[in-house]
Amino acid sequence: MENSAPKTFCPAPWTTLASSNDGSVQVCCRALHPLKPPTGQTLKFAGQTFAQIWNGPEYRNFRRQMLDGQPTDTCTRCYQEESAGILSRRQRSIKNQRQTRGEQGWAQWLSHLQAETGDTGERPSHVEVRLGSNCNLRCRICAPEFSQPIRRTMEAVIAAGQELPAYYRDNLARVDGRDDLHWQNDYIASLLEIAPSIRSMYFAAGEPLVTPAYQKLVDGLIRSGDARHIQLTVNTNGTTAAREWLERFKAFERTELWISLDGIGKAFEYQRSGAAWDRFERNFEAFTSLGNQLHLRFFPTISLLNVMHLTPLLRWIGKRTSGLGGENLSCQINLLHTPIFLHAQWLPASLVGGLRTSLKEIERDYLYFRTPDGQNVMTKLNALLDLCGQVAPPQVTRDLLYHTQLLDRLYHQELGEYMPETAQVLAALSKPKVDAATPHIAKPS
Repeated sequence: MENSAPKTFCPAPWTTLASSNDGSVQVCCRALHPLKPPTGQTLKFAGQTFAQIWNGPEYRNFRRQMLDGQPTDTCTRCYQEESAGILSRRQRSIKNQRQTRGEQGWAQWLSHLQAETGDTGERPSHVEVRLGSNCNLRCRICAPEFSQPIRRTMEAVIAAGQELPAYYRDNLARVDGRDDLHWQNDYIASLLEIAPSIRSMYFAAGEPLVTPAYQKLVDGLIRSGDARHIQLTVNTNGTTAAREWLERFKAFERTELWISLDGIGKAFEYQRSGAAWDRFERNFEAFTSLGNQLHLRFFPTISLLNVMHLTPLLRWIGKRTSGLGGENLSCQINLLHTPIFLHAQWLPASLVGGLRTSLKEIERDYLYFRTPDGQNVMTKLNALLDLCGQVAPPQVTRDLLYHTQLLDRLYHQELGEYMPETAQVLAALSKPKVDAATPHIAKPS
């Protein structure tokens, strides 16, 4: 292997250790599914040491695929984004490694990996931690495997004899009988064992700031002194800002909060059932009170639900970046991949031009969106708009309408009241009317 890597190569299998929120081993946060041994069962952290996992047959085989230039369905999400002209996680990882190592160091590292043929003496410098599905919200783009409140809600629907969209039904089957506690201690022990090599750590899944297992891990890193050389990133819904967490953040070399913010005001409350906008704004003030000790990154996930609400969301972010500056406050766009019926690509083509105009106005009005970081946001959003206008298959439309109506009734909300622009989009997509195959939705008692 020379200066350039195979087209399918990604540094993650050598630099990253990641978990799914059920304790399975993943290559990274964008992996379509966990690593699997030849038996077909997913590789788990439970009952295994770090050494058994890191240089076990599953990791070795996956690394060899990368070195041989073989595409893998595990990396489908990155391939799809790259085909659409969107900078993928794989491409960002390569860019970061080349910048960190320099061109000569990058070439030497690639040659070293080729010589190892799948085994590696390196330890992960980046760890992505998902410790179960304990959460305090029922977000509409989320699923039972990621949120216990959603899981309980969907189990109640089934118990009441109602139908679920296939996406929820299949997802619920994955968590049947799952116990998050039995594997967490083994995973935390592995992380504390390799803590001296860790330089960055990412928390996601459930809501980390209300989950005791994350607190246990953080306290262990603080006691060992390893927190001082770790840059911590926490993906949070921003609905809690407990003082004890704010104090813990100060122990790390750097702490960044990735705040999942998909809308403002009533649009925020509709998409994230159980959240209150005024409380979110108070928590935002608490986060900013830490000044340079805490970097905030807004992390909107764009779906059919909120694509028509980009203008007020980006203007709200633009005003905050003007007050704090790009050093402490930034934005990164995430594109929804599942469920497919919530893809933004179903947005009618007639609405795309108005959104492009709004993006240009926002870029003109707010300096942040003219910086390199802000330009990345604009580039990704415009690439997304290029994908819009696709015709949704009838089953996709049925699932979309049923999902929306079901959650409206369960959560005692009404789309037209909270997000009227999105309601108009769904009305347009529903013509001609959905046929009788759409199940009847009974009101919850």
